[in-house]
Amino acid sequence: MGCKSSLLFIAAFLIAAISVAAKPPSGIAPTDYLGKPVGARFIGMGEVGAALSGSSQSPVYNPASLGEVTRPSFSADFQMANQSSLPQETLLNSSSLRGKKLTYLGFASKGTAFFYRPLANYDTLVTSTTDPENNYVQNYLRVNQYGFSASQETEKGYSVGLGLSYIGAQRGYAKAETGVPPVLEMADGNGFALDVGFRDKKGDVAYGLSVLNAVGLIYWDKYDTDQLPLTVRAGLGFQPVPVFGFYTDYEKRYFTGETPDIDYWHFGIELAAVRWLVLRTGAVSEDFNNQEKTSFSWGFTFGNPRSYSLDASSKTRKVQGERVNQFDLSIVLPLPSKE
Repeated sequence: MGCKSSLLFIAAFLIAAISVAAKPPSGIAPTDYLGKPVGARFIGMGEVGAALSGSSQSPVYNPASLGEVTRPSFSADFQMANQSSLPQETLLNSSSLRGKKLTYLGFASKGTAFFYRPLANYDTLVTSTTDPENNYVQNYLRVNQYGFSASQETEKGYSVGLGLSYIGAQRGYAKAETGVPPVLEMADGNGFALDVGFRDKKGDVAYGLSVLNAVGLIYWDKYDTDQLPLTVRAGLGFQPVPVFGFYTDYEKRYFTGETPDIDYWHFGIELAAVRWLVLRTGAVSEDFNNQEKTSFSWGFTFGNPRSYSLDASSKTRKVQGERVNQFDLSIVLPLPSKE
């Protein structure tokens, strides 16, 4: 009898210890860890990327494409503006970057790339209409990704890619309510993400597969561990002549918690009219029968790839029944090489 009582006491103690040690969830929406689509070339083609040839932005779409980078280059990507009749606050709240311009910085050479990508950057304040100074909720979040990706061609001719990123995060939460003690929390998070990719090209046809955040975790000092959304892409490209290419991707995003998983279809066309000008257009959608879930885009590349190039894109979509036009810009600067 005494032994049984001792076991019950130990079990109760362990359960109590686990309950005390358990950390609350961070409360961060999983979509805030996705960042924004990068690269005006990719955005202008409906955000295809699994089978597209390599560039500085390839780590975000398929690290295995880096083997096709022809020369070292540096790129800086910016979301320049959103144009709509909707209130500015509505447009900003739909983005984890809340209107911040910079979306990506990257350096790439044949087979390797280093990059920086802001995933979330906002500070929101919701106040009471009757007593805003004493009744409010404030959320602050910064999430930044620093990564390295590499690609290697195998003996059979196809390429495999691997990416490893460090992710640093800071979160602040404050709540004030009349008659209730105020709440103020500041937390730091550190984590990592592992990406893998595959790409092959046979004649006029290219195909690729990437798994982004195959393992992706953020460890918080005051919250439970967050799992980054898993993204799987499968893509096919057809380039019958050097000046024309058609590409398509199927993308699946897996979320934890109550956020539903999402499927996307991407389509893009690229036409190299002349050496210094490349035109492109595309579309991406969860459901092409629903205008609210479908975006159309177009873009171009202007310049000499050996000295500089400028990628620009325009993406149009509907939000709350109103048309929103998004404009992105990528500056690509080739760097000196031994060749």
